Amino acid sequence: MRTRPYRNKRIISIIHNLYFVGGPSSFAHRFRRQFPKHVAEDGNMTREVPIPMVALVATAVSLYLY
Repeated sequence: MRTRPYRNKRIISIIHNLYFVGGPSSFAHRFRRQFPKHVAEDGNMTREVPIPMVALVATAVSLYLY
C-alpha cells in the first residue's frame, strides 16, 4: 500500500463518508458539477471523486507514511 495509498479501503471509506453521506446536504450533492458521473454496466448512475481530489489525499497520506 505504500506505493498506492489511494487504494487503501480505509481512505476510500473516509473519502466516501466526507463527500457522499448526508443525502441532499452532502458535499457532493451541493457541488455536484464538481463530481463526474459514472454509469455502471447495469445502468446505475453514481458520482465519482474527481482525480485531483484523490491525488491530493494520496499525496497527504504518502507524505505521512514516509
